[in-house]
Amino acid sequence: MKIAVMFVLSFCCLSGAFAVDPAAVEFLGERAEPEIRTGCVVYGGEYLNSPYVVKRKGNEVFINERSIRWFVPWPIPGPVVRGVTKVMPAIPDAIDENTSEWDKEVRKFKLELLDHLIYLGITNRVERFVLEISKLPNVSSAQVLSDREVAVWWKNGTQGVPCMIYPERHDRRRRKWPQDKKTLQEMGDREVAKFASALRGDSFLLLPGGDCHVAISGAGLDRDVYRAIEMCDAGLSPEKICEKLGGRTEFPMELSEALVRHRRSFGDAYFAWAKRKVVAVIEAEKRAEREREEKEAAERECAAARRRGRGFSP
Repeated sequence: MKIAVMFVLSFCCLSGAFAVDPAAVEFLGERAEPEIRTGCVVYGGEYLNSPYVVKRKGNEVFINERSIRWFVPWPIPGPVVRGVTKVMPAIPDAIDENTSEWDKEVRKFKLELLDHLIYLGITNRVERFVLEISKLPNVSSAQVLSDREVAVWWKNGTQGVPCMIYPERHDRRRRKWPQDKKTLQEMGDREVAKFASALRGDSFLLLPGGDCHVAISGAGLDRDVYRAIEMCDAGLSPEKICEKLGGRTEFPMELSEALVRHRRSFGDAYFAWAKRKVVAVIEAEKRAEREREEKEAAERECAAARRRGRGFSP
């Protein structure tokens, strides 16, 4: 599993294809960073051409007019009071095997389930959450990752993306969102500055959105995407690409399929960036591997020569 974070987004904050609320735009306005000609952005499996314009519009952050995330929900909610669902929620009849994990009924069930477990005050919350969420007809399987994280495999969605289940000590916390315009605008400006700074540093951003909501993070994703494009050009199917990359990096099938769908978006601009930032690293890794193999072969030859000198058969 990837553990060295290159760029991470919480999936609960993704805006994706939802339109920004006009009321939020009227209240908070817009603010954009100057054009950025460095970096690389892959959004939902699609390469976005530079230059990049990162801006705050209403309560959301955009890169080249693609909604990346919101920095405050809209309308702004009041304080959250947890542990009020006294009865285990029933599985809605509207949920079947093909229902998306982003469906409002699914999201409502997950929230009510967690709130009920908070109400019960049990200590094995993640285990109970996995037990109950596995009963949904659109869930293939689920497992506990830690005392605060679970992973769910959806039949028509993401596969094993970690999901935070807050431990008991967070139950009574109330997050109060600020209400004044200036504070909210400053929050959005900090988010914009974070994305802009990453791109000015020539970073690779793999962002969920569009028709691919897979959210993964870690070191080496730029190389994995480059290899996936190479394998796509060689005629490999998404299944084969996922198989070749999955053993080492847990490369999701949805991302492989999205990269194949959006292959035409990876043009000259992308390969110019990849040549500068990715190919050089790959070639260095290959040289290091060849040198290691040559060193091991030389050591084996020296050992064999010493054995021959002592009268042993090789």
